Amino acid sequence: MAVLRAGCGGGGARTLPTVNPTQVQADAAVVSALIEAERTAIAAYRLGMGRLAGAARATGVRFLGHEEEH
Repeated sequence: MAVLRAGCGGGGARTLPTVNPTQVQADAAVVSALIEAERTAIAAYRLGMGRLAGAARATGVRFLGHEEEH
């Protein structure tokens, strides 16, 4: 039984990870770039919708919906 409990992470004091301001700024830059990429994709799908028809348009509408959900 002790072996099973040892594999569960123990019951010692938990510490929160420390994050320095440089890491926070780097993470914020990554998130900002990802959001901008999503916005660019949405704009591209909207622009391209006028040139699509039939199944291609339906697929584009579906992809646009996915991007907007993000």
